[in-house]
Amino acid sequence: MQIKVELAWEAWQASREAIEIKLDDKVMVEDEFDKGHNCAIDYCADAIRAAGIKVKE
Repeated sequence: MQIKVELAWEAWQASREAIEIKLDDKVMVEDEFDKGHNCAIDYCADAIRAAGIKVKE
């Protein structure tokens, strides 16, 4: 049983390494909306990384 778990874990890791997400660029901050836009990009990047997926910088 342990071998199946290890194989599944390795397959899951390999599947995550094959994915890389490109998020929108941040904008120059001119008002509160722009701050929110940039904050949302950071929040999304953190959530994507937490799922084991790369984010293009």
